[in-house]
Amino acid sequence: MESDSPPKKVFISYTHDSTLHSARVLKLANDLREEGIDVDIDQYHANENWPAWMEERLRWAAKVLVICTETYLRRWEGREAHQIGLGAQWESLLARQELYEATGNNKKYIPCCFSNEDSAFIPMPLRPYTRVILRGSDLKSLKNCIDDIPPAFKPLIRPSLAPIEIAHGFFSKDSEFLADEELGLTLTPENLFSNLLPLEFPPQIHTARLPVKRIARSDFEASIKRHLTDSFHPTYFIDGTILYTFDSFNHPFWKKVLADRVITPDLALPTQRLAGGTSAAEKGRFVKILNRSLEEICRSHDMAWSREMRCYYFPAAKNTTIRHVAAMALKNAGKRRIYRSIPSKSDPTQIQHWQHQAFRHKFHQFAGKWFLCITPFWAFTSDGLGKPSRWQKKSSANMRKPERNRAVLGHVVFWASILSKDQGLFDRPSSMRIRNCISGTSPLGIDDNAWANFVTDAEREVPPEMDTNDEFTLSQSQ
Repeated sequence: MESDSPPKKVFISYTHDSTLHSARVLKLANDLREEGIDVDIDQYHANENWPAWMEERLRWAAKVLVICTETYLRRWEGREAHQIGLGAQWESLLARQELYEATGNNKKYIPCCFSNEDSAFIPMPLRPYTRVILRGSDLKSLKNCIDDIPPAFKPLIRPSLAPIEIAHGFFSKDSEFLADEELGLTLTPENLFSNLLPLEFPPQIHTARLPVKRIARSDFEASIKRHLTDSFHPTYFIDGTILYTFDSFNHPFWKKVLADRVITPDLALPTQRLAGGTSAAEKGRFVKILNRSLEEICRSHDMAWSREMRCYYFPAAKNTTIRHVAAMALKNAGKRRIYRSIPSKSDPTQIQHWQHQAFRHKFHQFAGKWFLCITPFWAFTSDGLGKPSRWQKKSSANMRKPERNRAVLGHVVFWASILSKDQGLFDRPSSMRIRNCISGTSPLGIDDNAWANFVTDAEREVPPEMDTNDEFTLSQSQ
């Protein structure tokens, strides 16, 4: 889906100074993988063609962490004894060549030290760049450096303006500004609705470890399929070898999966750790959980996701050509058409394509809270199920042209009513909840009819396939 992004690829270059040092580097790699970063080191592999492997890993990585020690610097500078530390010397040759060709524009190699004293052993070509001192389990500075996030954000410059006096009587009933019918601005209070739907989610995200081997991973997938039921579908995503889910592993479904010994339960993370995270990796993982939860909510309402049209929509049921569903409007309950077949103009007995109610979405965070932003959309399919019609783009654009504020509001209220509806399937504490759209009252209003003066003649035309009476059912039932 739109919000999904691949994890950053990171390679760690270091020397095996001691068993303790190697263990410390291994822990660093494991911790970064827990944070959603695709890290690789030599300790994850065996029996490789090591020179070729190192060269391939340096090409593969978007970032390279150089763990600086006295031994590493000695091998970087070629001052090591004969036939000692050849791996580090080979990596340093490749890195120096890449830095040379970058002509001083280093965006890839990050010097890292386990202590302040090791800063003295940073190789000369890396000394001008930001270094990271690794202190215990605090990885925030390192993750920000990997994600190219500065330690502080530069605020916009506030311009110095002379005081501006508001015209006398601007907000009075006798104001000439408000009396301008061309603008449509009035003193009549107006209810405002947002297409932002607040989200609620459980306090914890549960994690589990998956086996690395591909055969064992297929056993996990088989276990999931074997225990699926119509009453419960798990919401989870996998990042590397870690599974994340809002669902508790005490649920009967997950107990059956655990009994198959295909995953190992791990830590339960506070949801706020990911929801309130500042790094792109943390937010990316959280958005993936939200997307999986939305996918399951839509599935419970018989909706489907179209990758080609990038929207959720209602596919046509078997042996039907039109369907309505009940939903709340602004004040009253009503019915809205969610799909219908459109006959061919040349042969009315044949179906030209299908028209579906649909929406596109994004997840946004404002003031520490998360919202689902929905954009109403018209989907057109050739089979009623999911194959986009060849007229999809044109038909969708034509449908949206004549829609005014009230029609768009009707769409938004409809989707908010559907998505925020509690069902037995989601009557469980471990699921994400979508609440109704945000609304408020403005002391000023706008006469929608006044905006008709700014509409072009082409936009005034209503497509022949648009049923205006049905289209405004929700927005007018107040």
